[in-house]
Amino acid sequence: MRLSRIRLEYETDQLEKIRGQSPALRLAERRTFSKPLVEKLKVWFEQQLSRGPRRGKLADALRYALVRWDGLTRFLHDGRVELDTNPVERAIRPVALGRKNHLFAGSDGGGARWSTCAR
Repeated sequence: MRLSRIRLEYETDQLEKIRGQSPALRLAERRTFSKPLVEKLKVWFEQQLSRGPRRGKLADALRYALVRWDGLTRFLHDGRVELDTNPVERAIRPVALGRKNHLFAGSDGGGARWSTCAR
């Protein structure tokens, strides 16, 4: 499989016409455009798993995805679900970076000043 299948899935889901739209509209678009691609991807995963060696990194990755298929395809059943976690990761990044930086405030007084600034 080439990465073009996964890239196509992102392009389908990230179309400007559905970004920021209602969950119902996003769900309808996903069922129309994404569902056939995802179904083909699952078939390809299963074919590759049956063709290759039973042990190995690729086989492990394919089994991992297939065991979690319901979770991986949840976006096809709920228009509120994003295709990936990028928006969440961007939102919590300042908290995670701040946590590392604030660890070395130097003293209790420095920690109190950091917490004041962080509010």
